[in-house]
Amino acid sequence: MSDSQNSRPRVLVVDDMPQNVRIMAKILEQEFEVLVALNGSDALEILKKDNPPDLVLLDVLMPGMDGYEVCRKIKNDPETSSIPVIFVTAKSTSEDEAYGLSLGAVDYITKPLRIPVVKARIRNHLELLQARRDEEEATRKISREVESMYELQRSIMPADSYQSDNLTVSGLYIPSGISSGDYFDYIPLESGGVRCVVADVSGHGARASFIMAMVRTIFHFDDYRNLPLTVLAERLNRQLIQTVGNDGDFVTMFAIDIMPDDDLAAYINAGHCPGFLYNSEGFREIEPTAPLLGFSDEDIPETLLFLGGAYKLLLYTDGLYECTVKGAEIFGYDRFRDLCQVLLSGNKFDLKSLPGVVAGSASDIVGFDDDLTALYVEKSKE
Repeated sequence: MSDSQNSRPRVLVVDDMPQNVRIMAKILEQEFEVLVALNGSDALEILKKDNPPDLVLLDVLMPGMDGYEVCRKIKNDPETSSIPVIFVTAKSTSEDEAYGLSLGAVDYITKPLRIPVVKARIRNHLELLQARRDEEEATRKISREVESMYELQRSIMPADSYQSDNLTVSGLYIPSGISSGDYFDYIPLESGGVRCVVADVSGHGARASFIMAMVRTIFHFDDYRNLPLTVLAERLNRQLIQTVGNDGDFVTMFAIDIMPDDDLAAYINAGHCPGFLYNSEGFREIEPTAPLLGFSDEDIPETLLFLGGAYKLLLYTDGLYECTVKGAEIFGYDRFRDLCQVLLSGNKFDLKSLPGVVAGSASDIVGFDDDLTALYVEKSKE
């Protein structure tokens, strides 16, 4: 309970009657380390020192600052508010007890005292205190581990942008929590092109981030990174089925191989959100061409997409349109698509400002609840 794991719990006895303090100290000293204070001011000073007591036994009827006021000050101070306070008093009406408990005391014992009961209640509240401290420490440990996971996850995300001649690729990644199941990437190919990927793992938290890391590893594995998209996607699908398929986890993915000097690109949309393409033919939604990954072992074919000499391509995850609006509804895909059509048809598209533009496009948006991830590809004219 105190600084040393082998030390006894420290109990502060506060009473203005020296005889009462001596009796209580004598009763408790075999089991606890006892500190004493004869008034409220001294009690508060003891509580402010290093290695404060673990529990306070507090009389109510004291001159100057009474026990109620002492308890109020203890509970209003962040440094002492977690210390349990037990009132020990002759004030025995139900109104007195209710008032004491309303101030934050954990117990209220009336005189005459039954010593075995007093000791039992002290032990119970010290055990509860220790359990709460253990839980808080476990929470801090988990938070540190998750924060470390977040830093690791951020470190494996690509740089903000990729530039090759007149082709520019940029990414957006805003996790809803410390760890995320979203993934985006752009991977240079030996052929001179770039493989662009956006994926979304079902669920959130550590499990989703682990699956995301597995997806990234497969895309970056030396023996896989230059394979045709269809071969890589089928191997990824089989790996997901073997690893997490029985648990109901799945991955949606949009991957496309872009060659700077080619008007056509091979892509796979495996159950993912439609991509948005704006080129000389206008605005187009690129719908799914394959089932989501991790459920069934089947062929995942590539599809050819006409990009043209100059174009804008936006890939994203559903967090950008599944944001909450007033009335517990969502912003919705249709509104997001219409907004992106306007943005992509303009002279300049700024990916980093997209969440703000979405939020500002409707006065009824409450906030984003999911990870926000997107990848934007733009090829300018020669």
